[in-house]
Amino acid sequence: MFLRRGFCKAACFALLLGWMLHPAKAAVVGVLYPKVRPPYEGVFMSIIQGLEEQPSLKVKTYPLPRDYDIKDIRAWMEREGIDALVVLGQRGVKAAKALSPSVPVVASGVLLTPQENGAITAGISLAVDPEKLFRTLRTLAPQVERVFVVYHPAYNNWLIQKAEEVARREGLTLEGHPARSLKEAVEAYRRIFERARPGRDALWLPFDSTTVNDRVILPLVLEASWERYLVVFSSNPAHVQKGALFALYPDNEALGRRLGKMVLDLLGGRLHTHRILFLEDVKLAVNLRVAEHLGLGLDKLKRASVDMIFPLE
Repeated sequence: MFLRRGFCKAACFALLLGWMLHPAKAAVVGVLYPKVRPPYEGVFMSIIQGLEEQPSLKVKTYPLPRDYDIKDIRAWMEREGIDALVVLGQRGVKAAKALSPSVPVVASGVLLTPQENGAITAGISLAVDPEKLFRTLRTLAPQVERVFVVYHPAYNNWLIQKAEEVARREGLTLEGHPARSLKEAVEAYRRIFERARPGRDALWLPFDSTTVNDRVILPLVLEASWERYLVVFSSNPAHVQKGALFALYPDNEALGRRLGKMVLDLLGGRLHTHRILFLEDVKLAVNLRVAEHLGLGLDKLKRASVDMIFPLE
């Protein structure tokens, strides 16, 4: 009996020692990201840093110049023994579609939809999960009853569908206005401001280059909202600096960690392919001047959860 127990202990120790001396081979993940200047480069570096925190991954990076060559990328993948790709930004996604690689491709750092073609295996869109947005709205401006949003249906229809479900659960009314051009968007905002109720309505600015044009629409929207005491929230902290009440924006390191887990789940067969998720790893920016203008009492507890405050102190 004692000999048998001793043998079992010795065998287990030998297995453990073998695992320590020869651990499981880390999966090699290649990262394609746009080659850009600081400070924009810092966004991608933070995502990559989050990826590198996953010990089961060996990260190899490939910055993409504007005139990248697909043949060079293929040669690099072969040389490095890439098991999966993480592609960041519009340039990274475009390169992946041209590559049509045989390895899984996870995309982020860009607005994605479930209709992405077969080159993208899975990904996390820059579109913030509506549940995060509406819960933050409920916390900062609990008196709001109705939310307006102007959106391009070709890019954000799936976002609005999810938002409608969340709004009902949160006791909010979501009123969406589809617009396929800048002209249609301006007209939609005009109709909204004619009906907006001070303090009780809010305006959501999603990621949408057509309906949230920074040069034409944003200044008009922020000025009209200030005059009408209308809450404006966004997914871009630059909008908060200019006059929106709050924005939820990417926590890039946390996003990188989640992308790393997604890669491992794909390689391990634990994640369905062609799955695009909303962004859940976010930080909060708040404009205190706008909050005071709207008569919102942001107590110390609420301030403690804020990552960026405007105006800058």
